[in-house]
Amino acid sequence: MSADLLTTELHPRQTSLIYVTLDLDPGLHIYGPDAEDYVPTSVSVSGPEGLSFGEARWPERAAFELEGEAFDGYEGRVEVAVPVTSTIREEGAAEIQVRVGYQACNDNTCFLPRNETLTLEVTTAPSVRSVEP
Repeated sequence: MSADLLTTELHPRQTSLIYVTLDLDPGLHIYGPDAEDYVPTSVSVSGPEGLSFGEARWPERAAFELEGEAFDGYEGRVEVAVPVTSTIREEGAAEIQVRVGYQACNDNTCFLPRNETLTLEVTTAPSVRSVEP
């Protein structure tokens, strides 16, 4: 599991994307964020004042059938995009916390639900850099 910022730094009034990537082992699947009868997969992001985060953008789900029951979810590589907008005007660094909750299952069993937290360090920069005379 990893989290990466699409751009190398965030400028004021700039929106970028945080990509949260889950690589599931062959034979495993997870459920979508709106699963009702199963543990839904969740991605939430937080950071310091000056950063705001949009709703997670999920990829299209695949349809599965197991023992005659149909459901949809994800398998293989899953990339969730979360918009981030900065109003920070100073050059520096900001720490972003990415929390992922999920329950992986195979054709026979579901494993215990897990919650993982990733820390993403991003560079903030002003709109215009000062020029040394």
